[in-house]
Amino acid sequence: MTFTQGPSGLTFYSAANRSHQYETPTKVSCSYCQTPIMDEGRNMCLIFPSSIEYGEDYEKWRNAFEVDFCRPSHEYQRFGLPYESSGGTSSPRKASRPGAVSPLIHLKGIRETSYGIALIALQYQGQETAVTTIATICAFVGLGDGFVVWKYGGEQLKMKALGHWVAFFGFGGWALWRTF
Repeated sequence: MTFTQGPSGLTFYSAANRSHQYETPTKVSCSYCQTPIMDEGRNMCLIFPSSIEYGEDYEKWRNAFEVDFCRPSHEYQRFGLPYESSGGTSSPRKASRPGAVSPLIHLKGIRETSYGIALIALQYQGQETAVTTIATICAFVGLGDGFVVWKYGGEQLKMKALGHWVAFFGFGGWALWRTF
Protein backbone atom coordinates (compact mmCIF):
# COMPACT_ATOMS: atom_id res chain seq x y z
CA MET A 1 0.00 0.00 0.00
CA THR A 2 1.41 3.39 -0.93
CA PHE A 3 0.16 6.92 -0.36
CA THR A 4 -0.57 8.66 -3.65
CA GLN A 5 -1.32 12.14 -2.28
CA GLY A 6 0.68 14.19 0.16
CA PRO A 7 3.27 11.71 1.48
CA SER A 8 5.70 14.57 2.11
CA GLY A 9 3.29 15.97 4.70
CA LEU A 10 3.07 12.78 6.74
CA THR A 11 4.83 11.82 9.95
CA PHE A 12 5.61 8.15 10.55
CA TYR A 13 6.23 6.75 14.00
CA SER A 14 7.12 3.17 14.90
CA ALA A 15 7.09 2.21 18.56
CA ALA A 16 9.29 -0.79 17.75
CA ASN A 17 12.42 1.29 17.39
CA ARG A 18 11.13 4.76 18.41
CA SER A 19 12.11 6.13 15.03
CA HIS A 20 10.30 8.39 12.62
CA GLN A 21 11.08 6.15 9.65
CA TYR A 22 8.49 3.95 7.97
CA GLU A 23 8.67 0.54 9.64
CA THR A 24 5.64 -1.68 10.26
CA PRO A 25 3.60 -1.58 12.35
CA THR A 26 3.59 2.18 12.32
CA LYS A 27 1.41 5.13 13.15
CA VAL A 28 0.96 7.82 10.51
CA SER A 29 -0.10 11.39 11.23
CA CYS A 30 -0.22 14.74 9.47
CA SER A 31 3.07 16.61 9.94
CA TYR A 32 1.27 19.93 10.16
CA CYS A 33 -1.64 19.28 12.56
CA GLN A 34 -0.65 15.86 14.04
CA THR A 35 -4.06 14.41 13.09
CA PRO A 36 -3.85 10.60 13.19
CA ILE A 37 -4.31 9.06 9.78
CA MET A 38 -3.48 5.38 10.17
CA ASP A 39 -2.44 2.89 12.82
CA GLU A 40 -1.26 -0.35 11.26
CA GLY A 41 -0.96 -2.07 14.62
CA ARG A 42 -4.67 -1.60 15.24
CA ASN A 43 -5.78 -1.95 11.60
CA MET A 44 -7.25 1.53 11.71
CA CYS A 45 -7.29 3.92 8.78
CA LEU A 46 -8.79 7.39 9.10
CA ILE A 47 -8.12 8.82 5.64
CA PHE A 48 -10.11 8.75 2.46
CA PRO A 49 -9.45 5.69 0.24
CA SER A 50 -8.85 8.00 -2.74
CA SER A 51 -5.51 9.04 -1.24
CA ILE A 52 -4.21 5.45 -1.08
CA GLU A 53 -3.12 3.17 -3.87
CA TYR A 54 -3.63 -0.43 -2.78
CA GLY A 55 -1.95 -2.28 -5.62
CA GLU A 56 -2.63 -5.98 -6.17
CA ASP A 57 -3.58 -6.67 -2.54
CA TYR A 58 -6.65 -4.39 -2.63
CA GLU A 59 -9.00 -6.88 -0.88
CA LYS A 60 -6.45 -7.64 1.85
CA TRP A 61 -5.91 -3.97 2.70
CA ARG A 62 -9.56 -3.02 2.39
CA ASN A 63 -10.59 -5.83 4.74
CA ALA A 64 -7.80 -5.02 7.21
CA PHE A 65 -8.95 -1.43 7.65
CA GLU A 66 -12.71 -1.95 7.50
CA VAL A 67 -14.45 -1.09 10.75
CA ASP A 68 -15.16 -4.25 12.77
CA PHE A 69 -18.53 -2.84 13.82
CA CYS A 70 -19.60 -3.46 10.21
CA ARG A 71 -18.12 -6.98 10.19
CA PRO A 72 -19.19 -8.69 13.43
CA SER A 73 -18.03 -12.09 12.17
CA HIS A 74 -14.42 -10.84 12.34
CA GLU A 75 -14.89 -9.75 15.94
CA TYR A 76 -15.44 -13.34 17.10
CA GLN A 77 -11.98 -14.42 16.01
CA ARG A 78 -10.32 -11.18 17.11
CA PHE A 79 -11.91 -11.43 20.56
CA GLY A 80 -11.21 -15.16 20.87
CA LEU A 81 -14.71 -16.66 20.69
CA PRO A 82 -16.09 -19.35 18.37
CA TYR A 83 -19.19 -18.73 16.26
CA GLU A 84 -22.29 -19.93 18.08
CA SER A 85 -23.45 -22.01 15.14
CA SER A 86 -20.08 -23.63 14.49
CA GLY A 87 -19.96 -25.75 17.60
CA GLY A 88 -16.26 -24.87 17.81
CA THR A 89 -14.75 -24.04 21.13
CA SER A 90 -12.27 -21.57 22.43
CA SER A 91 -11.48 -24.04 25.20
CA PRO A 92 -11.21 -27.82 24.89
CA ARG A 93 -13.22 -28.28 28.11
CA LYS A 94 -16.20 -26.13 27.13
CA ALA A 95 -17.95 -27.51 24.07
CA SER A 96 -20.79 -25.55 22.53
CA ARG A 97 -24.00 -27.56 22.42
CA PRO A 98 -27.31 -26.84 20.69
CA GLY A 99 -29.34 -24.36 22.72
CA ALA A 100 -26.30 -23.21 24.70
CA VAL A 101 -26.09 -19.58 25.73
CA SER A 102 -23.80 -17.47 23.58
CA PRO A 103 -20.68 -16.28 25.40
CA LEU A 104 -21.46 -12.83 23.99
CA ILE A 105 -24.34 -12.53 26.47
CA HIS A 106 -21.77 -12.70 29.28
CA LEU A 107 -19.85 -9.87 27.61
CA LYS A 108 -23.09 -7.88 27.39
CA GLY A 109 -23.64 -8.39 31.12
CA ILE A 110 -20.11 -7.27 31.92
CA ARG A 111 -20.54 -4.21 29.69
CA GLU A 112 -23.80 -3.18 31.34
CA THR A 113 -22.44 -3.76 34.84
CA SER A 114 -19.41 -1.61 34.02
CA TYR A 115 -21.70 1.22 32.87
CA GLY A 116 -23.52 1.10 36.21
CA ILE A 117 -20.31 1.01 38.22
CA ALA A 118 -18.92 3.92 36.19
CA LEU A 119 -22.07 5.97 36.83
CA ILE A 120 -21.94 5.29 40.57
CA ALA A 121 -18.20 6.02 40.81
CA LEU A 122 -18.41 9.26 38.83
CA GLN A 123 -21.40 10.48 40.80
CA TYR A 124 -19.63 9.62 44.08
CA GLN A 125 -16.62 11.65 42.89
CA GLY A 126 -18.83 14.63 42.09
CA GLN A 127 -18.30 14.41 38.34
CA GLU A 128 -21.82 15.53 37.45
CA THR A 129 -21.05 16.39 33.83
CA ALA A 130 -19.45 12.98 33.32
CA VAL A 131 -22.52 11.25 34.80
CA THR A 132 -24.74 13.11 32.33
CA THR A 133 -22.40 12.20 29.46
CA ILE A 134 -22.41 8.51 30.35
CA ALA A 135 -26.21 8.57 30.72
CA THR A 136 -26.41 10.01 27.21
CA ILE A 137 -24.05 7.33 25.89
CA CYS A 138 -26.13 4.61 27.59
CA ALA A 139 -29.22 6.06 25.92
CA PHE A 140 -27.66 5.70 22.49
CA VAL A 141 -26.45 2.19 23.33
CA GLY A 142 -30.08 1.29 24.07
CA LEU A 143 -31.16 2.81 20.77
CA GLY A 144 -28.52 0.84 18.86
CA ASP A 145 -29.28 -2.39 20.72
CA GLY A 146 -32.95 -1.94 19.84
CA PHE A 147 -32.17 -1.65 16.14
CA VAL A 148 -29.97 -4.76 16.25
CA VAL A 149 -32.72 -6.76 18.00
CA TRP A 150 -35.33 -5.42 15.56
CA LYS A 151 -33.23 -6.42 12.55
CA TYR A 152 -31.82 -9.77 13.73
CA GLY A 153 -34.18 -10.98 16.46
CA GLY A 154 -36.72 -12.52 14.12
CA GLU A 155 -40.47 -12.14 14.36
CA GLN A 156 -40.73 -13.74 17.81
CA LEU A 157 -38.19 -11.41 19.43
CA LYS A 158 -38.80 -8.27 17.39
CA MET A 159 -40.94 -6.71 20.14
CA LYS A 160 -38.00 -7.02 22.58
CA ALA A 161 -36.52 -4.05 20.72
CA LEU A 162 -39.12 -1.90 22.48
CA GLY A 163 -37.45 -2.67 25.83
CA HIS A 164 -34.15 -1.36 24.48
CA TRP A 165 -35.86 1.73 23.15
CA VAL A 166 -37.47 2.29 26.56
CA ALA A 167 -33.92 2.32 27.98
CA PHE A 168 -33.03 4.88 25.29
CA PHE A 169 -35.87 7.16 26.37
CA GLY A 170 -35.21 6.51 30.07
CA PHE A 171 -31.50 7.30 29.99
CA GLY A 172 -32.02 10.06 27.42
CA GLY A 173 -34.75 11.68 29.50
CA TRP A 174 -32.61 11.47 32.62
CA ALA A 175 -29.68 13.05 30.77
CA LEU A 176 -31.91 15.86 29.47
CA TRP A 177 -33.32 16.43 32.96
CA ARG A 178 -29.79 16.63 34.38
CA THR A 179 -28.78 19.07 31.63
CA PHE A 180 -31.65 21.53 32.08
